[in-house]
This record gives sequence, C-alpha cells and structure tokens, in this order.
Amino acid sequence: MRSSDNPTGEKSDRPRPSPPHRLLNRQGRLPRVVFAAAVLLHLFLVIALFTSWPGNLFIEASRGFGQAADFFGIYQAGANLLEGYGIYETDSPENAPHRVVPFFYFYRYLPPTAYAAALGTLFFGPRAAYWVWVLFNEILIIFTVGCILSWKNRPSSRRFVCASLWMGYFPVCIEQFMGQFSLCMAVLLLWLWKLDSPEREETHPASSHPDRRPGLLARWRDYSWKGDRWGKPLPLIVWTASMLIKSFSILLALPFLRDRRLKRVLAGLSLVILLSLPYFIYRPRDLLLFARRNLSPFTTLYAGDFGFQALLRALIRYLPDGGAKALPALGGMDINLEKLLLSAVSVLIFTLAVRAALRWEGTPRRQALDLLLWTTVFFLIYKTIWEYHYVMILPAVTAAFLVTGSRLILVMAVLIGLPTLFVCFPLLGIENSTAPEAWPGLFKILHFSVKSLPVLVLYGWCIKKAPRKGHRGGPGPAL
Repeated sequence: MRSSDNPTGEKSDRPRPSPPHRLLNRQGRLPRVVFAAAVLLHLFLVIALFTSWPGNLFIEASRGFGQAADFFGIYQAGANLLEGYGIYETDSPENAPHRVVPFFYFYRYLPPTAYAAALGTLFFGPRAAYWVWVLFNEILIIFTVGCILSWKNRPSSRRFVCASLWMGYFPVCIEQFMGQFSLCMAVLLLWLWKLDSPEREETHPASSHPDRRPGLLARWRDYSWKGDRWGKPLPLIVWTASMLIKSFSILLALPFLRDRRLKRVLAGLSLVILLSLPYFIYRPRDLLLFARRNLSPFTTLYAGDFGFQALLRALIRYLPDGGAKALPALGGMDINLEKLLLSAVSVLIFTLAVRAALRWEGTPRRQALDLLLWTTVFFLIYKTIWEYHYVMILPAVTAAFLVTGSRLILVMAVLIGLPTLFVCFPLLGIENSTAPEAWPGLFKILHFSVKSLPVLVLYGWCIKKAPRKGHRGGPGPAL
C-alpha cells in the first residue's frame, strides 16, 4: 500500500479484494469441472452399451426383448415397405416368414420414418444399421454440445451447465440401447427454438399492459394474410420434420397461432399430410392401426412407464375397486372412475396451458417458455412415457435455463436425468417380472413419481410465469 493511502504507515488489517478476473475464474470454474465430469460419465455410458450393464440400471433394458428392439421395429417397417407388407405389423407368428430382424417392438410412427428406414435397409443389415445409428447419435450429441457452447450471447456458466446435461443424462443411455430416435427429435426442437428466438428479444407494444390487450377473437379480426410473412423456410422445415418423427410437436401450433403465424401452421400440417397420405391411400386399414396405437387415450399400468398418467393410475388403484368399476350413470359406455379422473386432469392441464400461452403474447423470450410448457404438457397428458422419452425434454430445459438461469429448472432437469428407482429392486427383493400391483405401496408411488413430479413442477413454473389478469407496468413475465 502506498504511503499516500495510509498516512500512518501502518499495515491495514482489511483483506484485499480479489481482482475481478479471479472472481470470474472462481465462478466459471465449477461449470467447467461439471462438464468434464459429464463427459467422463458419457464415455462410461457409451462403453456400457457393449456390455450387459444397462440391464442393471434401466427397467426397459431388463424386461424388454433386448438391445436395439425399438430400432429393429423401425428397420422391420422399412423392410416391410420395400416388400409390400404393412409397416404396422406386429411380431406375430403369421408375420414371421418375412421378418428380417431377430425381435422388435411394433412400429407406431408416421410413414415417412419408414421411408427413411427403407433406404437404410438397402445398405446395412439390422445389426450393422443399429450401430451406425448409435454412432450417428453420438455425433449428433457432440454437434449439439458444440453448438450450445458456441452461443456467446448466453452466459458462459449456463452454456457449460446445459452442455453437461446433454452429456451426463442417463435417459440418453437407454435411448441408445433401445435404438430410439428421441434424440433426433430433441435436436430438432432445440434448433426450432434457436431459429425462432431473436438475438435481441424485444417486447411487443401491446404486452406492456396485458390487461388492455384485446381478446383472441378481436386480435384475429386484425389478421392479414399478406401481413403474415412466411419467414425463413428453415424453421418450417425443422418443425415439419419434428412432427414427422414424434408428432407431439403439433402442440406448438397453438403458440404459433397466438402469434398469428397461420401460414406456418398450414404449411407444416399440409407437408405432414402430403408426405403421409400416399401410404395410407395405398393401405387405408393401416390408418386405423396408427390411430389406435397413438390416439387411444387409455392403457394399463406398465412397470417401465414413467409418465404422470402412470403415477395417477398407481394412485387411483388405492381407491375402492381400484377405480375400475364402471360408472352406472354413463349407461353402456366403457367409462370407469379411473378413465374419468385421468380425462379430467388432462383437460385441466391442457386448459391452463392454453390460458398461460395466450397471456404470453408479445412477451420477450416467450419461445423458450412455449417450448418448455408444451413439452411438459405432452409428458403430463400422454398415456405412456418411457424413460428414453425424457431425452425430448432436454431442449426445453436447455432453452429455459439459458434464457432465465432459473435454479429450479436446473434442479428439476438434473432429477429427470438421474437413474430411476429400478436400481433398488434387488434391495427390496422385487423380481424383474413382478407386476407393479405387487410392489410395496410407498415404493410403487415413488417409482412412478421420480420423473413425473419434476415435470409437473416445471409445468407449474411455466403456469406461474403467465402474467395475471389486471397486471400492469411490466413487459411480460419476469424471466
């Protein structure tokens, strides 16, 4: 210390403040350490694909047909398409003569995915094609992580945290084990958000006082077809591709319509129909199979189902008659208390989501909120959610955390990405083949809630972010 700063010449007992660059280094070091650990964990999970270890950690790997069962279903659909058979055939004895894979789960997606699979069957056998797909997914993960780290308009610590999620996420392992393509869907959704999000988020003038905004019908009266710009084609292509792969992204049509992007909605839906319609014209019976497998709202309770609907079914089973007794007031309809409660909860979840999304009109950074909200809606209302499906929530939590830095979002994302309680089966003496109805009561509820409750919390966070009616003086939700 200079003598002019300390006239007495005595040494000061006050600690010297750390230089700003040292503070920044300390704060930025932890996310980088976490990222390095996530990379090591990812390498371990990749190596595990060549062993029997996933069977000890994932219930789907333990109880299912075997490794690549989902991929083989898609491969078989492609082979069936080339040979003139239906792509929605099951693994039944009558279909055995033209089966080209050792085992498979039935195909349930739109026909264009089978078109792509048919091309793959021309170059690779089933096993080789599966490992090519695993390699492609690994390249996709590296590419996505590199993109996230390169988005310099977001804080460095947030970028490294999000990159760590993509690297150290356990559902990615079962995704690779089963040969699924939820990861492709996740990457498409992440890029849809990125392409739709302006570098500088600005607020629409009408959003400064949400209570003064006109109603939905009044806003649409001002709609102009000429004023509705098509915009760049890439977001439309990405959204259309996502609907062809995993159709739940059709829910994003609702915020698009809120923002009066009617041309995008019509173009995207038209492309999906045009690409799928030729097959269904050729085999109209398969349209019923597709609808039955995907749109029937109810199912049974599966041990590997980690959706919110499964948790509700597990809770309803504690009611008298397990909620299965038919309701006499509804006549001959096949409706019981379980179906009635599940339907009511789903309608409530959807209605609150629509209400929240409409109130986000014109608010800054609403694209991240839209993606998180409607992804969680899907996870809360769809009948079956397998563990690998949770890969598709990665883009939503990535977008929301990059934009807001919310610790709650991060904690929920980490909980969703951890292993399930299946690892506790040996400790509790539960055999792999034991039905959920025979599990200990509290464990059964915990088993079905480890991932669905964090999703419910994320959904509630989104609902809370909607501006309240009569709110004044803010540019939208505080993010």
